[in-house]
Amino acid sequence: MAPSSSSNSTGDEIQPAGQRHDRHSSLEKADLSPALRANVDVEPSLNDQSVFESSPANEPNPKSGEISDAADAAAIVHSKALPSGAAGGSAEDEESESVRLDRLGRQRPAQFPSIYSEIAFAYSIVASQMLAEYFVSGFNVILPSLIITLDIPPASSVWPASAFSLVTAAFLLPFGRLADMYGGYVVYVGGLAWFTIWSIIAGFSTNELMLDFCRALQGLGPAAFLPAGVMLIGSVYRPGPRKNVMFSLYGGAAPLGFFMGVFFAGLTGQYLRFGWYFWIGGLLTVTTIVPAYFTIPSDMAERRKMGVQMDWWGTFLIVTGLILLVFAITDASHAPQGWSTPYIPTCLILGIFLLGAAFYVEGWVSAHPLLPPDLFKVPYLTPLFIALFFSYGILGTFLLYATLYMQNIMSATPLQVTAWFVPMSITGMCISVAGGYVLHLLPGTILMLLGGWGGVSLRSSSRSLRRGRITGLTFFLL
Repeated sequence: MAPSSSSNSTGDEIQPAGQRHDRHSSLEKADLSPALRANVDVEPSLNDQSVFESSPANEPNPKSGEISDAADAAAIVHSKALPSGAAGGSAEDEESESVRLDRLGRQRPAQFPSIYSEIAFAYSIVASQMLAEYFVSGFNVILPSLIITLDIPPASSVWPASAFSLVTAAFLLPFGRLADMYGGYVVYVGGLAWFTIWSIIAGFSTNELMLDFCRALQGLGPAAFLPAGVMLIGSVYRPGPRKNVMFSLYGGAAPLGFFMGVFFAGLTGQYLRFGWYFWIGGLLTVTTIVPAYFTIPSDMAERRKMGVQMDWWGTFLIVTGLILLVFAITDASHAPQGWSTPYIPTCLILGIFLLGAAFYVEGWVSAHPLLPPDLFKVPYLTPLFIALFFSYGILGTFLLYATLYMQNIMSATPLQVTAWFVPMSITGMCISVAGGYVLHLLPGTILMLLGGWGGVSLRSSSRSLRRGRITGLTFFLL
């Protein structure tokens, strides 16, 4: 007897048993939400677009701010599961589906009621990246003035700049896990608020110890809002050109924040008290908190339901191990007896031991590791991490010591240093924004090679410094 053509019949009634088994196996392997499973259980025709236009699973959750791609994923799973020709079997159907996904990737996310709310959201996320760079690059420019004003010994001059970056790097993973546990909104806004408080307090520093303390606590802010900001971009936007542009703007904010930092540091270092550098940064952070509070959707309830837990042992071992290791390496050149100073090898050995223990705990003990071992099994990811480690390390070292060289050896004023960094900032912004428009056209490997090529110019930069000038071409390559 022929199968019934009733509207209540499912695809299982017209498919052979083997095909039904393959279809359900593919669904079990996919990590599908209950709403998505409900969409897939009833298999409509791919030509019936009403399923994708009106399905409740494709509506945004106003509380969480995350858009469900259930209907889109259901169409993909359904088209792969059906035998050849069962879904129409024509190239026109597949092409229409890809065109539709591309169109959805270009649309404004539905949780933004207007273009203005999306602009406010984008400004908040992009400005957070700018502020992180503001307090890294600008501080290098104002540091020589601080050394004189606060009477900082030469042996300790590196710590006001290093404390901020060290604390930020050490706490990125724990705060990223907190964002998984409580949602990106809470961690992001909380990190910005903390950053504002300690930026303002740092402007009132009266000695080296107070400045180092404020800079270290200030570093907890970027450790919280930087990973949360990336998480929010990834969860709010669908994959597509609009998401690529958003990430390119986020990357372009780094050189813009770099220039803002050196510019305001140059002004305050030459004409104002150093505290204004911190207070201006604090006021800029306030302008970031306000739109974040009103436009970023809260996803706390949904994240709590996921049951993600903190890896406390991994957090303790990774954070303390990194701090002790970096402290020993950084302070060795300024210690009274160099590497022979007793506390230097002690901190170095203890830091290596703790990081080794963290490696064991993350790989074989922890049920919820901060660094899952499977992460490094992804093809080419480990070489990528190594390349990024050296590229960022070279850039940070160059910026710190180049700034000190310009002011201490070349006797440049803070505003002269600002002017010399202008070509680097403009080029960085242009290339970062342009990258968002070619990211889906050029392989990422080519873009990485072009970026890494700039590291070769460091040698020519050092020769230019020794000759007493900074060339625009050098900073263009950087």
